[in-house]
Amino acid sequence: MSHVIRSFSRVCGLILAGHATVTAGLLATSLCLRDPCEDAHWGYSTPVCIGRPNWHVWRSSFYQISVLNSMERRCLESWLRVMALDVPALVKEISPYVMTCDSLALLEGLNELRDGVYALSFLLHEVKPHVLEVRRERMDKGNITYLHVKLRLEVRLRLPLTDYTFTAFRLPSLVVLQIQKEKLSDYTSDHLCVTAAEHHWFNGRIWSTQTGSFASPWGDIGDLMRRYNGFMMSTLVTKKVTLGTDSELILSKAKLLSEQIRLLQEEQGME
Repeated sequence: MSHVIRSFSRVCGLILAGHATVTAGLLATSLCLRDPCEDAHWGYSTPVCIGRPNWHVWRSSFYQISVLNSMERRCLESWLRVMALDVPALVKEISPYVMTCDSLALLEGLNELRDGVYALSFLLHEVKPHVLEVRRERMDKGNITYLHVKLRLEVRLRLPLTDYTFTAFRLPSLVVLQIQKEKLSDYTSDHLCVTAAEHHWFNGRIWSTQTGSFASPWGDIGDLMRRYNGFMMSTLVTKKVTLGTDSELILSKAKLLSEQIRLLQEEQGME
């Protein structure tokens, strides 16, 4: 029996060591190598503000400032809430068929993204995404808009058994959001949402054939690692969070609150 346990422990150790080695390689690649395709798109795009810095309409500079429209701003804010590990943010301006790519090959697709965000919310105390610069690129074909967003992620951890928190990392990253109209069903109108997202840690390359950063076989290795990590993340999540869970919880709380208000009004009327 001890021989079986020892063999099993050795196999698990080899799997974890291989996983750590490949992940470290992905991180080193993103840290050391630039993505020339993304650099070209960044240079082609135009700077844009999230909101109006001022309302000095009498100045000519007021009309020269490009600003995100309301739906683009909502899509960006929704993705920032996801990066801040806010699970309910996955309900709205993110397509259920969203394609995701990460330079650490962590998650792919909405289901794995939802499970991963839910799991990380227990491991990390707080994540604050700080927007440094936003650029917009519009494609005439298909009415597609790309938002290139430079971020600095502040990751805070908490010491076990205490309330003391501290900043563990400040990581630079670049997020590319593809925003376009999508018809979710035959009974709904077209809805502007995030249909694809790329997350470049350290503004570097992504091991994926979907982005064209790396050709085969390196891109295939990154895609396989992303699927493996997504499977492991979904396996570790003990409580599944579905898209309808949060909306049902809000409705149940609203019904309970309305019932309490009704009973209180009846008691006041009897007095």
